[in-house]
Formats: sequence, structure tokens, C-alpha cells
Amino acid sequence: MDTDTISLFVPHISHTRELYLHHVSLLYSELVQAISIQKALALERLELAVISTSPMGIGHLIGRSCFKEPLPELRILCVSQIQFPWSLVPRRRLTRLKVTLNKEVFISGPDVSPHDDCSQLIDLLVNRPALEVLELENCLPATVSEWSGGPKVHLPRLSRLCLTGSSSRVIHLFKMLKLSSSTTLRLNITSEYVATLNGFPILSVLSAHFNGPTPPSSSEG
Repeated sequence: MDTDTISLFVPHISHTRELYLHHVSLLYSELVQAISIQKALALERLELAVISTSPMGIGHLIGRSCFKEPLPELRILCVSQIQFPWSLVPRRRLTRLKVTLNKEVFISGPDVSPHDDCSQLIDLLVNRPALEVLELENCLPATVSEWSGGPKVHLPRLSRLCLTGSSSRVIHLFKMLKLSSSTTLRLNITSEYVATLNGFPILSVLSAHFNGPTPPSSSEG
């Protein structure tokens, strides 16, 4: 990846429909920065993944926005190992959102406010009822428990939901959602305490969510 490659690549951004930038490191930030100042009015799918053992703040990679102008046609956004404010996610036609971190972040950095990150996520979901696939892995806000008593967020078109993280974050966010009975669930939970399966709160949460009887205990994990 060098300047010549960038010069061949960047001029086509205006009519690019799918853009995959995988294995991006700080060495390639010049490429991402060059792209970020372009107009991508036709872009429908964007995947951005960086090489880093710890989540990287988006400000260190491409500044405070992904592109100079809004992305009116964007439907699929997949981001890996980048910590960013939820307010930066384009919202118009988004049908799939996947955000992946390899581990949970317990201390907010300069790119994420410890006070409004959860409110921004809720605002994003409320204003995206067309979402069909939502995958949030180890990126749930630490403050999600403070918002769990509010109104339900209805996602009527959601066909797949994947939540990964500590039990309190996953459970509190899940309790805030109103899903269709046909939604496929994948909940990957890290227990924050030692408990038997009978005492694990996710069983009662699932039962209440789907208005069914409490599931029987099982020895399977």
C-alpha cells in the first residue's frame, strides 16, 4: 500500500458501491484519511477493520467522521476494533450494523463520552426501525444499566440479533428491545459472578421477553 495505489483507488470513491478495508493499520491511515474527505454518494456497504490488539479510537485513524458528506445509500456497516461515538453511524437506510471489539472497554477514551454513549446507542436504534441485522460484540456501553427502565426500543424488521459481552450489559440492553418472535438470537455472555444455571438471570429475562414459562434448568452451557 503506497501513494501510487492510493492515487489509483481514491478517485473512484464517488461511484463505489462496496468498500472493504480490512487489516488496516496506522501505516495505512493515509489511505483512510484520503478516502474520508471524498463524497461517497453511491456507497451501499462499508467494512473497516484495523489491526490492533486493543480498540483504536477513530480520531487516531480518520478524525471525527468517516466521509466528508453523508452516506445516503449506505445499508451495511461493519466496523472492527475501532472505538467511536454511536452518533457517527450513518442512519438513513441502514439495514445491517456490526460492531466488533475483541474485548470490552471499561474506561472510555477521548472518542467516547462515559455519559452519553448509551443515550447515543438508544437514539441510533430508535431511529433505525428498518434494521434487519444487529451484531454488537464487546462494544455495549458500560452505562446501559442506567437506561434499562425506559421505554422499549421496537425493531420490527430485525431478523438476527447478536450480542456479546458481560452479563449485565447484554441483559440490560436485551431487556430494552422489543423484537419479533421470528428474530434469531445469539447471546454470548461472560458471567460476572459464579452462579448455577438455575440462578442465571438470562433465563428469566428470555422467558419474560417471549411471555412464556420459565425454561427448565439444563446442564448444557
